[in-house]
Amino acid sequence: MVNRGAFGPGASNGFVGFSNSAGDLGWMHIQVTIDGSGFPTALEVIGLAYNDVAGAPIAAGQTTETTATPEPSTAALGLLALGAAGILALRKRRNQLGKAIQG
Repeated sequence: MVNRGAFGPGASNGFVGFSNSAGDLGWMHIQVTIDGSGFPTALEVIGLAYNDVAGAPIAAGQTTETTATPEPSTAALGLLALGAAGILALRKRRNQLGKAIQG
């Protein structure tokens, strides 16, 4: 299947994705110059990058490694739940003391 993309007469640029024999995925930013008859007369590689982790994604134009947002640890979530339970117990106790004083 041939996909010509948005390249037309004159100079056009765009991204081309590729993979190498090791399974690394990458992109090339290219500029294609096409003459009036529809034949390419020049191809210039403006930039390229690839992810050296086989099969790992890379966004077109991405040149730096993105850092993932760390997940909250189990201990931190446990402390949060314990604190919430303590607040509920404190509210319940205050409510019971208030009723005893009014009573």
